Amino acid sequence: MRSRGGIMPGRLVSSTTATPCASRRGHSLFYPSSSSLGQHAKRACLLVQGKIMLAFNALRRAFDFRGRSSRAEYWQFVGCAALAGIATMTFDATVFGWYGTPVLSLLLLTVLLIPAYSVTMRRLHDRDHSAWIIVVVWALNFLGTFLMKFYSQNQFTAIGPIARFAWFAITGLQLGLACYMLFQLTQAGAKEDNRFGPPPSDEPIEGGINFGEAGGLAKGVMAKVSGQDPLAQIERLAKLRDEGVLTGEEFDAQKASLLKRL
Repeated sequence: MRSRGGIMPGRLVSSTTATPCASRRGHSLFYPSSSSLGQHAKRACLLVQGKIMLAFNALRRAFDFRGRSSRAEYWQFVGCAALAGIATMTFDATVFGWYGTPVLSLLLLTVLLIPAYSVTMRRLHDRDHSAWIIVVVWALNFLGTFLMKFYSQNQFTAIGPIARFAWFAITGLQLGLACYMLFQLTQAGAKEDNRFGPPPSDEPIEGGINFGEAGGLAKGVMAKVSGQDPLAQIERLAKLRDEGVLTGEEFDAQKASLLKRL
């Protein structure tokens, strides 16, 4: 017999049961199956899963140098990489000492190097800029290092002042380019297609629904089906509509935007 407060000795009785909301990747969250709250909780479940997976999307697309990536994907990856770097440096300093070989940090750098460059390229594509600017950054870094070494070896010779001026000029260009890159990486991309492809699936799609109050639903859904061809995405969206996760209007809007890409 249940008490008035819904609690019996030894166990907790709830008025709603928890049902797992499992993604295709095996992650699971929970939403209440109550008829009044079920659909809203499903929307929140998809939203949270979509946001969590964005942080790891750069790893999944490590060798994808085409297409576009949103600000959310880029900066979530940067944040996770920074936290991982702090953790590995702390571990290396504790185990190997400050002057020892940072084994774990070097391993992390090896794993994240290619994903970091690919997501940066796609982020620039999202801004409708060519990723060749990354080559310019590396060229200036190499030239700056060379001039600094050259100046240190010739600072007391006749060519010393020239080398010093060239080094300062390259350093100024590096700082200016760094500010330009930071500005581009923090700005939103175009909501419509550009020369590098359609907008990222976690961003609003031109001609689709308005990602306002119910925006988390469409964002979560599109994040789950990203990387598939449009027809496969439509089939996936149809299943979600049949399950009651998507409304008919939301399905029709997403279907219309996907058909435009065929």
